[in-house]
Amino acid sequence: MTGVLIEHPDEWIGIPENWEGTPWANGYEWASALVDVLVEEFPAPVDDERATLRDVLVSVADSRDPAVTSRVYTSVDGWDGPLYVVNMAQISFADLPGVTAEQLAGAEDTDVVEKPLVTRFTTTSGLTGVKCIRYSQDASVDGLIARADYVVSATDSFVRFSTAQYDLVAFQRMEARMERLAQSVALVG
Repeated sequence: MTGVLIEHPDEWIGIPENWEGTPWANGYEWASALVDVLVEEFPAPVDDERATLRDVLVSVADSRDPAVTSRVYTSVDGWDGPLYVVNMAQISFADLPGVTAEQLAGAEDTDVVEKPLVTRFTTTSGLTGVKCIRYSQDASVDGLIARADYVVSATDSFVRFSTAQYDLVAFQRMEARMERLAQSVALVG
């Protein structure tokens, strides 16, 4: 597959795909180091907020499934959140014969409360992409779940960013950030 570069905005933090070659041995060390940096950016944490955020970050870092997610990005607004999590996957066209960017983004999803909102966008490097926002019922929480997928077409693969959120206000706040992340995709070389 063609190499892609994600020059993510500063508001996003990429979680290493593995710990080899990094200063950290595991997700706990990475999350602890990140929380140490956040101490300089946010007001002093109250009570156990620092440990709670670290533990959530460890959970996110350790839960990445390399079979379906190439990379995970996080963004946080403060000690008490919200914490935004976006999964990124690079998928070869050969693995999805005949599938379009729109289909991969969820434009034909039928398990929704209304028709998905599909728009096009262009990355800062000139690649084209599709954004799909959709809402579906989730009986387990008796509410809606909002989902956003951004799919960029590279030379021989798709780059997909995806997230889902139960908190619809947090989802709206995160949407512009996620678009800036998706717009940072560029080809290597």
